Amino acid sequence: MLSKEISYGLYKFGKKILAGVGGKENINTAWHCATRIRFKLKDESKADTNKIESLEGVVTVVKSAGQYQVVIGNSVAKVFDPLAASANLENNDKKIRKKPIKKVTLSTALLDLFPAFSHLFWVLWPELAF
Repeated sequence: MLSKEISYGLYKFGKKILAGVGGKENINTAWHCATRIRFKLKDESKADTNKIESLEGVVTVVKSAGQYQVVIGNSVAKVFDPLAASANLENNDKKIRKKPIKKVTLSTALLDLFPAFSHLFWVLWPELAF
């Protein structure tokens, strides 16, 4: 459990990042990975990259693939949670994944291999017939 001082410090740090990206009104979605808080912003021009990069605890800001990414490091979850609470956001990481991870069983493995084997026999059938 984090002390109240540390929790309040993380809350203030999250609020500064929130202000730097243009406020909660400028955020479409937000989530975090292992080292970054990732934002999809409505208007990226409202974000003050220099202000965010000057914050103690921010490594850098990366703009890539339509995302505005604030690189923090391994403590990103401790920063994201108070930021998300203050802006009524949630970690949308699970919503971003396109396909659910499927459980591999013997039957699913065999079903996945079936098209490859059927194609192999289709190609070799003329050779096997003679």
